Amino acid sequence: SGFTFDMTVGRMGFHPVVGASAFRCFWSLGRAWGTFRQTSGRVSLDILGGALHLSRLELDGIHGRITVHADGAEVTGCRVSEGYIDFPADGVTVSGRLLIRFDA
Repeated sequence: SGFTFDMTVGRMGFHPVVGASAFRCFWSLGRAWGTFRQTSGRVSLDILGGALHLSRLELDGIHGRITVHADGAEVTGCRVSEGYIDFPADGVTVSGRLLIRFDA
């Protein structure tokens, strides 16, 4: 899964090596747990327990224009660079689903 995290700064990342175009895994942190799914042009992070506050999400292959929704509401002000998304200054808190669509 290439799962990385540093919750002191709100950073989480996934860098799958096998099956990166259609990948799914379980993840767990101290205050939240859930599943990660990546397909061509779409990433979803489902929180199955707890809540997660993020300032950055690192993802291989993400680039171009993106749309981000957290618990059904659009998140604006995200900055994307090759391999990561920086959320707005106050970050984003998710207790259901973080959905990201991008140009594949």
